[in-house]
Amino acid sequence: MPKYHTVVEDDNVAIVTKTAKLLLEIENIVDEILSEHQIEEHKYRVEGLEDPNRGTVHVYIDLNGKCSKEVSKDDKLIKVSCQRVLPNVNEIFRYIVINLAKISVNLLRPFLGREEEYMVIFLDRGSAAILEGSPEKVVAPFIPGTVFTCHTHPNTYRALLSKEDARSLLELLSNRGLGSCVISTSSCLVVYRCGPFVLDDYFKLFNAIKDQEYIDIITLSSLGLESIEGVEFIT
Repeated sequence: MPKYHTVVEDDNVAIVTKTAKLLLEIENIVDEILSEHQIEEHKYRVEGLEDPNRGTVHVYIDLNGKCSKEVSKDDKLIKVSCQRVLPNVNEIFRYIVINLAKISVNLLRPFLGREEEYMVIFLDRGSAAILEGSPEKVVAPFIPGTVFTCHTHPNTYRALLSKEDARSLLELLSNRGLGSCVISTSSCLVVYRCGPFVLDDYFKLFNAIKDQEYIDIITLSSLGLESIEGVEFIT
């Protein structure tokens, strides 16, 4: 019998994936400007990104120097300047990812009572896809433009990352995805990057995968990660 699969196209998915794509574009612009100044610290402030009706997004790079750039992306104007500000980029990443996770819970909740695992893949083209996997394993090829994924762990009380889940997360983050989540019958574990994915964090998580049978929020917090954060919430 063919595996279940469907494409999701609605306003909520379109808005949040479009916002995620815009954040990745901002990340590229900031990286170009900082490279010119030979600085690796990605500290900046973004204003207006959360408002889909706002035509201009302001980006302030926390740099004591001069820079100015304007980029049009879809129906948005990104205006970048350098000035001393209080950075909020971590909060922006968290805002987008939590919204993606909440949409994932709503989309996947109907499948939690089934034996098979189900995954939702969010693409930067403004849509998402839901795929059915085998019991205890859902496998999906990496699709260019994937910004976030989430899948179910049926018949499991608490959400945990298995070794396979953590390896898939590493691949996603290495391809500039934002993160992923796992949904159990009672909770959702979200793991995401809060800035550029740094090499040290790759190896810390890679080694944890070798040593641990699973990754939970406590284990994740103990790794001393710089560019990766996690949050667990009740579903």
